[in-house]
Amino acid sequence: MPASSRLADLFGVGSPLRRTAGLLPGLHPSDGWPAIAANGLWGGHLAATPDPAGSRVRVDLYWPGIREATVVRVHPDGSTHQVRGGDPALVCTGWARWDYEAPLDVEVTYQATSPERDGSTAVSDAVTLASGTEAWLKHPTRPSLNLLLTIRSLGPRQRQARRGVLVAPLRPDPIVVHGAFGAPSGLVTVETDGDADLAAIDAILADGSDLLLQLPPEWGSHQWYVSVDRRGADRLEPLLPTLLVEHVSLAFDVTARPDGEAEGGDDHTYQVLADAYGSYNGVRAGETSYLEMSMAPG
Repeated sequence: MPASSRLADLFGVGSPLRRTAGLLPGLHPSDGWPAIAANGLWGGHLAATPDPAGSRVRVDLYWPGIREATVVRVHPDGSTHQVRGGDPALVCTGWARWDYEAPLDVEVTYQATSPERDGSTAVSDAVTLASGTEAWLKHPTRPSLNLLLTIRSLGPRQRQARRGVLVAPLRPDPIVVHGAFGAPSGLVTVETDGDADLAAIDAILADGSDLLLQLPPEWGSHQWYVSVDRRGADRLEPLLPTLLVEHVSLAFDVTARPDGEAEGGDDHTYQVLADAYGSYNGVRAGETSYLEMSMAPG
């Protein structure tokens, strides 16, 4: 039997070669001609929009035909930092997230890459998130608890050595064993105006998670992920009969960036939507797209 008569068996839909050979077109489903044309004409488009009031940057990716991409933030020194929720991002043409961990008063850009388009990179324009001379204490996975802080003092920071010293009785010098030097620890003091501010600080500390402390240029532009060891409070003389000012001290140890997805607030639930709207069409009426509707509670 000539080989030409076996072509359908070798390369047809049911051929095992289609399931194992990467060069045959049946291994990956086609994006379809509209998506292929859009990629050829425009590729991916990445936009970044700062929101100083919420100390965050909105990152939007439009990439027709792409299912999955990785979105990173690029700092001036060239280092890349993953955007929470974009590691990887489920795109399906359009994707957006709030980046609450962008540094204050630093020009950054965003980049998106996808294994589905080797060698293609979408890059945003440079943006700067202004601090307004204030600091922020942020919960990386519960951003609804983020707090704007007024710094009153930033205490000295120390780094503790991890070592053990044995003074042997028959030798003049000690025997020392050691490990990696410890990360910095310090104390920051902030001003609060009454019980509501104290309650907000206690709420962000309540679950004991690592937090993000961002300081403006006036306090060194530091950006630390911290574990708060203890919280103190010192009530001052009332400035007015009804204004009680307290200085709250936070003792902290610098840690690594925590993992986890950023959640919405306590009021971002289906039950809240059901109470506020009579139907799904009522929810949709105020937004231009499903993507905008998903970003609205942020």
